Amino acid sequence: MFEPGGRLERVLPAYEARPEQAALAAEVELALASGQHLLAEAGTGTGKSLAYLIPALESGLRVVVSTATKALQEQLISKDVPTAAEALGREVRVAVLKGRQNYLCRHALHGFELLGGQLFPRPEDAAAFDAMRDWIGATETGDRAELEAEPPDAVWAEIAVGADRCIGRRCVFASLCSRRRRASAHRTRT
Repeated sequence: MFEPGGRLERVLPAYEARPEQAALAAEVELALASGQHLLAEAGTGTGKSLAYLIPALESGLRVVVSTATKALQEQLISKDVPTAAEALGREVRVAVLKGRQNYLCRHALHGFELLGGQLFPRPEDAAAFDAMRDWIGATETGDRAELEAEPPDAVWAEIAVGADRCIGRRCVFASLCSRRRRASAHRTRT
């Protein structure tokens, strides 16, 4: 897979074999096969993502990849996972999950539905909220990433799910909320 002339080189024409990448992939494969924990560190440009994705996807196990940033999450889902799937020669199922604060809260939104932007003290926040109304009415997922324009923090803080404000199963919107989060998981076949 990682050797010169291997499947990765056929999928990525600019691919160059890196011994560090192959070594990391072998360690990941061993850890997955043995059920052992693995803590690994590799420098920038080593090809870490493919080094762990290919053995993880090849193992057939359910694996969680936690990223530090949404940008890396996006890179994995849009670039690295499809590349790994193509190198493996098969479809793979992946899901992108985000923290609650990335989702619209129907309970928090409830008070804003009638008065809308009028509830915000700053006119620019009121305008930003009112500009979001079409999206709020149409979104299947409530995922903030769907928005074309990033709302001001003051606006999003009022209408987003927060661990400190979520009332869980007691919420009249609980079933809608969990359905939307599942829908936003982007179950993807590549």
